[in-house]
Amino acid sequence: MNLVGITTPDVAGAIAAAGGRLADVETRAVEAGGLVALLALSKAPFWHVLRRSRTALRSMLTAQRILEAAAVYGPLLPARPGTLIRNDAEACMLLRSQCRHLAEGLRLHGTSRQYQITISWDPVAALAARRDHQDLVEAAAASADGAADKAASMIQRFMSDQQARFEAEAMRALAAVAEDVITLPVNQPDMLMNAVVLLAPGAEPELERVLEALDRGLRGKNLIRLIGPLPPVSFAAVSIERPGRQRIAAARRLLGIGEATRTCDLRRAYLDKAHAHHPDTGGHAADASIVGAAAEAFRLLARVAEARASAGQDDVILVDIRRQDQQRSLST
Repeated sequence: MNLVGITTPDVAGAIAAAGGRLADVETRAVEAGGLVALLALSKAPFWHVLRRSRTALRSMLTAQRILEAAAVYGPLLPARPGTLIRNDAEACMLLRSQCRHLAEGLRLHGTSRQYQITISWDPVAALAARRDHQDLVEAAAASADGAADKAASMIQRFMSDQQARFEAEAMRALAAVAEDVITLPVNQPDMLMNAVVLLAPGAEPELERVLEALDRGLRGKNLIRLIGPLPPVSFAAVSIERPGRQRIAAARRLLGIGEATRTCDLRRAYLDKAHAHHPDTGGHAADASIVGAAAEAFRLLARVAEARASAGQDDVILVDIRRQDQQRSLST
C-alpha cells in the first residue's frame, strides 16, 4: 500500500463517506493516536524513482491526482510519493511511534497548498517585438555584412538575457505572494520557468493577479500552466525509515553504551566520545569523522528511544519531514 499522507479522523471520514476513492483509486484509513494514515491500495508504488518511461510518467500523474483529490477534503500532511506501508499493523506502528512529530507536521503544514507553475513563451514573437533593441539592430547589421555566425551568437545571447531577466522578475513577483518558492528544472526548449509555490489559505486570487501581469509582459502565444491545489508535497513531505536492529546495535557499540534509553545517558555517551576524538581536545584531525559518526549514532538512538516509548514496542518507524529541493529534515 502507498502512504498518501497523514490526516485527521474527520477528513478520513469525509473521504470514506464520498466513496473512499481518490482519483479513481481505492483508499483505506488506519487510525491510531488521534491521527489517520491515508493509504492508497495499489500493487506497485505510484512513483518510479530514477526511471524515465511512460510507466513512470503515468505513476507520477496518478500520485499527483490522488494528492489533488485529497486536498479537497481538508488538512493533509503528504507523504513522499512512493512511500510504502506493508500492512495496517505497520501503519499503526507509524502513527503511534511518531505521533508527536506527525501531529506537529500536520498542524504546521496540513492546511498549506502548493501550485506548480510553468511558463512557456513564443520566442519568434518575443524577438519580433524587440527588433528595435540596440543588440538586435547590431545583430542585423552583422548579418547584412555576411557575419551570419556572429549575428546568430548575438541573437542567442540577447534571448538568453531576456529569458533570465523574465525569470528573475517572475520569481520576485511570486515570492511576494507566496510563503515559499522552489525552482524546478526547465525541461522544454521554449519553457521560461518551472516553479512550485507554497500558498497560505486564501492567497489564490493574489497568485492569479501575478500570473496575469506576467502574461501581459510577454508577446505572442504564451502558455501559463497552473497545476493544483496540492498538499505541500514539495515543501513538507513525510519520509519514513525502518532502522534495523543491526544498525541500532552498531550505533550503541560506537558510543560504547548498552541498553540505556534515557536521552541524558545517550547524550553523555556522545559527548564523551566527541571529547575523546575532537582535534581541539587532543584528538587527531582524522578523528573528525568519528565525531560526525557519533553525532549520527546519538541522533538515531535518541529518536529510536522516543519512538519506542511512544509505541510501547521495540520495532518502530522513524519519520522525517523533508523539502524536495534540499532533502533536509523539517522535523522537530
